[in-house]
Amino acid sequence: MTTQETSRTPAGTRVCYDANESRRVPLPGGNGSWTVLRRSSDGVVLSAIVHLAPGFIRSLRMRAGELPTIGYVLGGMLRIRGTECRRGTMVALRPRDDEELTVTSSEGATVVLIRRSDNGACPGLADSGETVLVATPEDMPVVESVVAGKKTGITRRVMWVDSTLGGDIRELTVPPGFVGAGRGHHPCGEEILCLGGAITADEQHEMKQGWYLYNPAGYVHGGHEFSEHGTTLLEWHDGAWDLILEPA
Repeated sequence: MTTQETSRTPAGTRVCYDANESRRVPLPGGNGSWTVLRRSSDGVVLSAIVHLAPGFIRSLRMRAGELPTIGYVLGGMLRIRGTECRRGTMVALRPRDDEELTVTSSEGATVVLIRRSDNGACPGLADSGETVLVATPEDMPVVESVVAGKKTGITRRVMWVDSTLGGDIRELTVPPGFVGAGRGHHPCGEEILCLGGAITADEQHEMKQGWYLYNPAGYVHGGHEFSEHGTTLLEWHDGAWDLILEPA
C-alpha cells in the first residue's frame, strides 16, 4: 500500500501493511523524505515516518496554542537544543510561546512523528512546562500489562500521557510465545508500528519490522494474535486504551 493509497483511506478503516514499501515523498524544503501513516478525515497528517538526510538542518516555527507533536527516534541521531537524541528517545514539542527552534542531524535519522490532539507530558519526567521535552528509555516508567485481570507477559514503557483525553504513547515488549486474549475492541483508535521481531496480527498479516497497523475505535479484532519469538512495538492511542472482550 502506497502513501497515496493511505491518504485516501477513510479515517475509520482498519489498515495493516508494510510501511517499508510505501512511497517516500520529499520533505518540504528537501534534505529528507517522509511516509504518511495516517491522516484525519480532513487531510491533516496525524502520524508519519520521517527520514532526515545526513547534514539535515531546519528551523521550525513554534506557535503558541498549537497542539504537541511527538517524535520517537527509530535510528540515527538528531540534535535539538544541544541534546543528542538517539534510538528510543522521545522528543515532545509543546508550543508555549512563539519561537524558532533548530533541529539538526549530522549523520541522518529516522523518526516517527505523532500529532497529538491534547496536551500532555512524560510520566517519568518532572514537568516544568518546557517547550521541548526529551525522554530517554531509562526515563520511561515500565508497566506490566494486565487484561481482564490477567497478566499478559507484555511490558510497556510509557513515554507520553495526554492531559485530559487519556491517550498515550508506549513502547511494548512482547515475550516469545505470546498469545492474544481473544476477540475484542478498543474504545479508542489504536496505531502500532513494529520495531523488531514479528507478531501475527490476524489471519492475513504477520507484522515484522516496519509494518504498520491501525485499528479504529470499536473495530472488533483479535483471535489470531501470536508471537513465536517475541516482538517490540510502538503503540499510540487517541483516547484511554482498554480491551473489551467479546462474549465467549
